[in-house]
Amino acid sequence: MIAAVAQPPSSRIEITRPARMSSLPDFMQALEQMCRQVPVAGEARDDLRVALEEACSNVINHAFAGREAGDLTLVVEEQVASGGPAVALVLQDRGMAFNPLTVPAPDVAVEAQDRAIGGLGVHLIRQMTDEQSYVHSDAGGNRFTLVKYLPGLRAA
Repeated sequence: MIAAVAQPPSSRIEITRPARMSSLPDFMQALEQMCRQVPVAGEARDDLRVALEEACSNVINHAFAGREAGDLTLVVEEQVASGGPAVALVLQDRGMAFNPLTVPAPDVAVEAQDRAIGGLGVHLIRQMTDEQSYVHSDAGGNRFTLVKYLPGLRAA
């Protein structure tokens, strides 16, 4: 059963769940709620779905390696970014510090079987979002922010 996602009246949704694959549908549901609210459709919605799934999967599979999984918080919000109206995905966790933006871009010209394992998810995130940032602090843990511009919408 998928739990209802609390939604304040503004264009912001925040959800915290255990960093487990079983929580992924709740995170995706939060994104879908925002996409209906803004609205975001078509390629922009698809890009956000892929980016969120990849980012959540990375936290779930790697951030708590060797210890019990902690919580993962997702904030989805409408905002005005440098590129105009946008949707931001902010993932916060207290797992191991790791800046995914330091992962080198894979050589996609090389055959898949000859490529190094890993990094393709981060590559997809970079391709499907317009801005990415990462911050780590002892007090707040990891904060990975992804922004997708929505070029057909007017700024409020």
